[in-house]
Amino acid sequence: MKKTLIFIMAALILLGVAKAGVALSVDKTVRINIKIVPFQILMVNGKNTDGEKVITTYHIPQPTPQDLQRGYIQEDNALSLTVVSNVNWVVKVRALSKNLGSSWDGRYIKPLSDFLIRSHQTQFIPVQQIPQKIAWGKNGKKTVNIDYRVEGYNRNYHPGNYKITLEYTITTP
Repeated sequence: MKKTLIFIMAALILLGVAKAGVALSVDKTVRINIKIVPFQILMVNGKNTDGEKVITTYHIPQPTPQDLQRGYIQEDNALSLTVVSNVNWVVKVRALSKNLGSSWDGRYIKPLSDFLIRSHQTQFIPVQQIPQKIAWGKNGKKTVNIDYRVEGYNRNYHPGNYKITLEYTITTP
């Protein structure tokens, strides 16, 4: 009986050790690298575009008597850009033409320097054929309203069909 009791106790001890061995586990650290690529979309007046570039043409209206008196035409909120980006962004603008066109009689070329632009973040600046920073911000969705001003109407006015084609691009800073 004594031997049986010792045998049963030894069996129980071995069984406990075996169960303890099954309960042992190995801890490992796993690293997962995820690269999130920059995502940027530039929309004009809430409409989807091809992505990171928008081309618009602005037909300059004929000046009113008040415009002629003050020397410029100004249109606030002439264009509304929507930026959607998962990174910090910059919107740049450039003119795609050398000038604003000619008078009806063809004797006067309206210079590009007469066209000025601003966003809520900038003062009016003359548009150039090289890209200029017009707005910037952090990731997320943002509306950028653009104002246009056409100067040079305090000089001799030359009626014509004036317009400008602008390219807006979104990039990272």
